[in-house]
Amino acid sequence: MSLPGGGFPPPFCHIGVVDENGRSLMWQAWSMAGACVVVDLFMLVFINSAGADGRWVAVLVVITAATDLALAGPPKSAELVAVLRAAVVVLVPLLLRQPYLFEIPISPGQMVAGYRAGAWLRFPAALRALAALALAILGYALVRGGWWLDHLWAAGFIAVGIAFVPWMVGRSITSHLAHLSRLELLAERRAAAVSRAVAEERSAIARDLHDVISHHVSAISMHAGVARMELAGAAPAGPASAAHRSMSEVEDASRSAMADLRRMLDVLHGQDPSPDRRQPGLGDIDELLDRVRAAGPTVHLTVEGDVGRLPAALDLAAYRILQEALTNALRHGDGGQVTAWIGRADGRLALEVGNTLGAPPRRDPASPGRGLAGVRQRVALHGGEFRCGPSGDGRVWRLAVRLPVGDES
Repeated sequence: MSLPGGGFPPPFCHIGVVDENGRSLMWQAWSMAGACVVVDLFMLVFINSAGADGRWVAVLVVITAATDLALAGPPKSAELVAVLRAAVVVLVPLLLRQPYLFEIPISPGQMVAGYRAGAWLRFPAALRALAALALAILGYALVRGGWWLDHLWAAGFIAVGIAFVPWMVGRSITSHLAHLSRLELLAERRAAAVSRAVAEERSAIARDLHDVISHHVSAISMHAGVARMELAGAAPAGPASAAHRSMSEVEDASRSAMADLRRMLDVLHGQDPSPDRRQPGLGDIDELLDRVRAAGPTVHLTVEGDVGRLPAALDLAAYRILQEALTNALRHGDGGQVTAWIGRADGRLALEVGNTLGAPPRRDPASPGRGLAGVRQRVALHGGEFRCGPSGDGRVWRLAVRLPVGDES
């Protein structure tokens, strides 16, 4: 990200923080500086100092080594190091009277100094460092004279190439890294905003479920319990026994609904359901059938294969599908026979429910009939197959589902 004045943060400058990555980058910086010292001193001693005064050679050795080692220094020293490297470019021909290799005033330390200035400095300071490096090459041309003075325009191009290219590479790379950092920061902020929005929406839904549904279900449970006790006290046997059983079923059903509601609230709040609020599965199918039988219909269940060991999500989905199918049989059937079949074979779980149909039901505006849509969504979520509809003569309604169990090895 950009600093005030147009600069960029150094790649591994973390004030007050030295982590493992920072130590690794510092080691790399010192290794780079050491390599520059070795190469620059080799060029100075064995190429530029032939026939030169040994005292000046020693002075330049010290200056060159010091400026190259400074390349591993803090970012704020980048401008000073660039100026010192520029001075070395002019001092070599001025004191030693010897040209650079191939008459090109270029060295590793000089290139790295230009890169650091472009990458780490704010724009005004970076521009000053660039100017110093470029002017040093022009100064070299003036000191050497000869061909350089005859082709001063070429010296200008060489100055641009040697000084500007490393400087621009450093500036471009750091700008690119800053842009990537901004994109990552924006992505993190957006993800956090989405997470907050989802959490708030889930909390709102949980509150609405609790405020709207639990009140009515609790009232049903309370009134059913009172009615059962009143009926038991008024007529403990005989004509009141059927009403007593009916009220007991209403009470049990409302308590089961409250348990399911609490499980939903736990999920919506992002909490793990309590151990005593276990999600139902096919192991609870007998209890479900008993509640349906208590309402009047005769229910026959056939189970084929091992349906007791299913993935938790699939087990819950199968239970909810059967629950919806049996509920529809109660609502739309004629109160007669209901058949249910559960089978598992060849890596698939099959569920089928059939019931005789009664008179066409009157549409209840308070119950728009979302049950089959919910079954279809559950089946699609598990990659299964779903079919439902009346028989050819219109007397029986059938629902059939096939769900893949997965790897059974």
